[in-house]
Amino acid sequence: MKKQITATVFLITLSLSSHSYASGYFEQGKTYYTYKKYDKAKEMFLKVLETYEHGDSYYFLGEIEKLQENYKEAMEYYQKASILKNTTGKYKKNAYWNLVVLAEMSGDYDNLIKTCIYLWEKMNDNGARKKIETMISKSLWSDNKDAVDKYKSGMDLKADNKNDEAMEKFMEAIRLHPDFLSPKFELGLYSYKKENFSEAKKYLTDIVLKVPYYSEVNLILAEINFKQKNYTTAADHYTKALDYGFNSMNTKHLLTLMRGTSYYNTGEYEKAKIDLLQAIEYKVGSFDALMLLTGIFIKLNDYDSALKSLHEAGKLDTSNTMIIYQIGSIYYKKNDKKYLQYFDRLYDMVSDDESKIQDTYFRAFNILIKDLYEKKDYNRALMIYGTLSKKSIDSSVVLIAARSYFHINKFEKSIQLFEKITLNSEDTFMLCRAYAGNNMTVKSRDLLIRLIRNDEYYKRSKNDPHLNKILDSIEKEKEKEKERAKEKEKEKEKEKEKDKNREKNEKDKNSK
Repeated sequence: MKKQITATVFLITLSLSSHSYASGYFEQGKTYYTYKKYDKAKEMFLKVLETYEHGDSYYFLGEIEKLQENYKEAMEYYQKASILKNTTGKYKKNAYWNLVVLAEMSGDYDNLIKTCIYLWEKMNDNGARKKIETMISKSLWSDNKDAVDKYKSGMDLKADNKNDEAMEKFMEAIRLHPDFLSPKFELGLYSYKKENFSEAKKYLTDIVLKVPYYSEVNLILAEINFKQKNYTTAADHYTKALDYGFNSMNTKHLLTLMRGTSYYNTGEYEKAKIDLLQAIEYKVGSFDALMLLTGIFIKLNDYDSALKSLHEAGKLDTSNTMIIYQIGSIYYKKNDKKYLQYFDRLYDMVSDDESKIQDTYFRAFNILIKDLYEKKDYNRALMIYGTLSKKSIDSSVVLIAARSYFHINKFEKSIQLFEKITLNSEDTFMLCRAYAGNNMTVKSRDLLIRLIRNDEYYKRSKNDPHLNKILDSIEKEKEKEKERAKEKEKEKEKEKEKDKNREKNEKDKNSK
């Protein structure tokens, strides 16, 4: 054990000693750099890096390469300096700004924008935001004095709420200089507010084609295309608004949510899922993201994940009936009897106000009625049945209601429902019993005569308190009919005998 501790202490001591030597190289490198002996400075900084990753050394190497106009190498060193935790704060910020400058020199606006956004978000450098705003302003401007004068006149008119006259001036400015983007922005924004989306798209698309990093314009175009159900184009503009915008966490949440919704509408569920999970990270407890995420999980048949997101959404809105319906529906698809408690709860939540009952809920209530009947909870089944509108009730539910009324001895209501639908033999037998229970003997008797041709129904009728008397009367009537038939047969025989005797007598007379 002592040997292990000694070895560990030795390694730590060795590491500290190495860093100490490296520190000496770094100080020598700075001295050489100050006296503009860049080759020697570079040699010292590289010796530091042979020992460990040292952010400040990477920064000065970047400075040296920049001074020697080796811009590609400079950017690589600045990039290293910008991401290492041990880089001194002022050097790290300078490294980022050098990356901005070099990206602008090379025309790499994508990296330029992203670096500025990082400076603004992580280092609270508002100058990075102003840098992009200045770039955008320059890109929108014109060197045509007459066009600029028309634009300024338009802005003055706009300030006086003379919008129509202002728009005319902006149009004149564009005619003088077709690539002047500032008046196009004003025309596009005005058209957007007036909901003239085709005009708005025409002007604003011209802008983002030339200034793709103008996030605010991308956002407007995203909203227009989303409203027009051009979801693929909308997603593209939401992406640019996210990539190029100086966005708060709340704005990132909204943009990611809308892009995820766009992907959902194009059937790109995996992309949508990634965005919606990101939206929830930006804003914990995002109800809209959770509900849409649920829809995606259902589409992907991932019911367990759908239930998880629904339960999370349910914590945010305990009175939301759609959540209760969705949870119950998923349990129903999983053949899990938990669906009953949710459908039952759903009914209690909406039964006091018909306006709360959405068409999609009717299926749940029909399922609930059937299950309540099977559990012999006839009164609850009938209460729910009575709440549903006629359009929600199919014949199978009417049949269950008819049976339920029968089982609680409300024969008249049972009969009314039985008579509306086509019945099988079993339900016809129940209707027959209901007729009997409601003293409608003639109708009961007519049905029973047909039913007792089947031995099973005959036996059941014999033991049924409502039907046995009717059955007895039917049987007695049959006996009487048999007796009458026998009497008729005897009468016929007698007539035949008489006819034979008459024929015989006639023959005897003729023979004499």
